[in-house]
Amino acid sequence: NLKAVNPRLIMVSISGYGQDGPYRDRAGHDLNYIALAGILELTGEAPDRPPVIPPVQLGDLGGGALLAVVGILAACLAREKTGQGQYVDVSMLDGLVSLMTMVFLEIGAGGPQRAKRGRLMLTGALPNYNVYETQDGKYLTIGALEDKFWESFCRALGREDLARKEHWRDPSVQEEVRELIRRKTREEWLALLAGEDVCCEPVLSPPEVKEHPQVAARGMFMELPHPEAGPVEVVAPPLKFPGAPSREVLPPPGYGEHTQEVLTQELGFTPEEIQALKEAGVV
Repeated sequence: NLKAVNPRLIMVSISGYGQDGPYRDRAGHDLNYIALAGILELTGEAPDRPPVIPPVQLGDLGGGALLAVVGILAACLAREKTGQGQYVDVSMLDGLVSLMTMVFLEIGAGGPQRAKRGRLMLTGALPNYNVYETQDGKYLTIGALEDKFWESFCRALGREDLARKEHWRDPSVQEEVRELIRRKTREEWLALLAGEDVCCEPVLSPPEVKEHPQVAARGMFMELPHPEAGPVEVVAPPLKFPGAPSREVLPPPGYGEHTQEVLTQELGFTPEEIQALKEAGVV
């Protein structure tokens, strides 16, 4: 019906399972979607440990909202060429399955035995792409996937012999690295590796994130004025547009705060019509 009125209209719906299929009317939340997509099964420390719930809602944000933006932008480009709008059907489950593309390829190449928690190449199977506990009970990430990074890391540890081993198939290498990392605190390791090109970063707590110099330099936290709560610290918009004029970031509106403006300035209602809507309980 809407398309008949305006053929250029672009509409999008975000749902758990999409507009067709046996689950189209099924209720669900992010945890359910990552479970069905195979993500939850692979998230955790080891096959004999239970799955771990991620702290970020991957389906809501990555499988749903971000893909909806991509779909809308694609529909806008198509409309420029065809003059026709689109209906974009976004399923959060579909989006999550698509994010698993590389995982399914790895399992397809290595066999179903690779599909174990903590045992994929990028989930803990490799010593040069892993999380290690330090002496003070904190953690360090090593992402030295490429040979040049791994060789630099081993050299910084004083164990160049580890770089000559087949670390991708020798589990003893990971145990040796784990034991080495336990000998110093997190800050000692950061100081030691500061001048090395080894893809090493600390595992930060949320309060530590706010104090990190790179996060601070990018202005990723800001204060918004709030009429009731006062200044509120929030995460700033992540996209930077250096060539565009800066815009003020406003706090979220209160309930019904802009109803009058929308009705009069955007929709052209008269004061009498608005009063009638109020008396009828519409606004």
